[in-house]
Amino acid sequence: MRGQFVTAYDAVYELRHEFLTIADHHARGALVLDPAVVFVDGAQAAGLDALRLIPAASVRCIRLVRPIDTRGALGTRLTGGAILVDTAR
Repeated sequence: MRGQFVTAYDAVYELRHEFLTIADHHARGALVLDPAVVFVDGAQAAGLDALRLIPAASVRCIRLVRPIDTRGALGTRLTGGAILVDTAR
């Protein structure tokens, strides 16, 4: 499957497009569409464009952390959630 995608962004866009914008409800009930924050090998990247810089062939795993789970998983609340990318370093 890796061979059919050039970058991690291509793979996410085609296979899990919903990862790119997650709906979150704030306490007041307002619906917010924020982009997910990208983490590569545990380090926060500049944003979704960081996925375009990662060759798909180097990706071991891409996971989504939903907004409600970011505080426990990452120590901070991210209204767009987080995309965690593990590469073959």
